[in-house]
Amino acid sequence: MKLRRYALAWLLLPFLAACGGDDDDGTGPDSSVDGNYALVEVNGQAPPVIVYTQQTDDGQVDVSVVGGGIALSNGKYEMKLTLRLVQASFEYTFRDTGTFKVSGSTITFDTDDPRTNEVAVGTLRGGEIRFTASDAEFGEISVVFRK
Repeated sequence: MKLRRYALAWLLLPFLAACGGDDDDGTGPDSSVDGNYALVEVNGQAPPVIVYTQQTDDGQVDVSVVGGGIALSNGKYEMKLTLRLVQASFEYTFRDTGTFKVSGSTITFDTDDPRTNEVAVGTLRGGEIRFTASDAEFGEISVVFRK
């Protein structure tokens, strides 16, 4: 079965809403946003949420987002997202680290992963971080993390 785990994980995560290079003039680290943010919504529903279905020779495989979170501290982030392949009873926890900047209500994440070199932009308001990613194969996926 060819399931592009990294591609799917990156799409589901805010970091797949990549925008290209880091041209943001953000103010840098903002300690008032530091803390732990739990994944509370995927496409408007509480996890677990099926976000992708693929037909294979062995039947249908559903990929669910089970949970996750983002920890922000001193301009650095650590994000974890747990995905479950339903047919295979397989769970995979995707982990990413990098830096973040805040400018007004915009939060910009820049991954440390040299394989992607991507920057993602989300909205930060009232203790929530929101991202929406769109892809021709996976469709639109929105996520909300809450402090």
